[in-house]
Amino acid sequence: MKYTKIFALFLGALSLTACSDKEEFNTASGVTVEMANSELTVNENGGLITVPVKLSGEANGPVKVQLKVEGCGEIPAVPYVETNGTWDGNYIVTSETLSIPEGETSVSVEIRLIDDILETGDRTFSVTIVSCEGAVIGNNASTLVTVADNESLPIYQLIQGDWKMSYIDRDGNKTSANFTITGYDEGTEEFNAGMLEFGGIAADLFGTTEIWVPMYLIEDDPDSDKPYVVVPTPKPFAYYDDANYVWLCGSTAPITGYLDLANDCMLIGEFDKETQSITFQQNAKMWYVVASFNFSSVLGNVGTFQNMVMTR
Repeated sequence: MKYTKIFALFLGALSLTACSDKEEFNTASGVTVEMANSELTVNENGGLITVPVKLSGEANGPVKVQLKVEGCGEIPAVPYVETNGTWDGNYIVTSETLSIPEGETSVSVEIRLIDDILETGDRTFSVTIVSCEGAVIGNNASTLVTVADNESLPIYQLIQGDWKMSYIDRDGNKTSANFTITGYDEGTEEFNAGMLEFGGIAADLFGTTEIWVPMYLIEDDPDSDKPYVVVPTPKPFAYYDDANYVWLCGSTAPITGYLDLANDCMLIGEFDKETQSITFQQNAKMWYVVASFNFSSVLGNVGTFQNMVMTR
């Protein structure tokens, strides 16, 4: 009997502990959650997208929202999963369970789009609130997301998005870095010139993704049967100190010294047939060099890329 009582007391303590650990949600009335948009259209090469959920009313605690993401429509998008050792699909959901902290009025579900090379037409999926704790579901419980098939897009739009560059570094090691190509709005001077920007590739060296350098798309070269990109160098893209820039430089031939990198050089990358990879000249090198504002003196080289291939 003694041990039975002790066991019962132990269970009671566990029960009290479990109750005290339960998360407390909003108890105020008049609080609703709903999708911020009834429809969204995104490009297939959009990378990581966000679909927002909004909260209305004065909450006195957090609100938990349970979503369901699923394909719908004539060409439904399907989740990216492994089947018999092969990965295939159109999107990856970070989490279908969201929490809106007290004092916040919105939260977003993150969805990674998978860019394929097939011309399939626009796919669709829905993001729907199926339940919530601490609020009631509002009138707009679902967002219809249309993923525009980019294989039918102009190449200027097609190449925008997330890429990976494989290369050999200055120590002779094979490595890679992630970066993003972005473009300009149609009608702008930059758009008319075919100008894009790529950034993020220097993140490991400089600790920031906010470094961008220009890249130009060439589509109408009569001497080439396919489009290509050009990275003009040298280009300063960051301050090193009060007297020096970090320069993006290029070379397609051996150099006798860093000052040779002050000469103009065009690094050219050719597309494959599906525009899923860009391969630069075999002898091309991309350099990150610390040099004075007018490139009259060079402190040194902080990074080198060669045998560069960019892939989706």
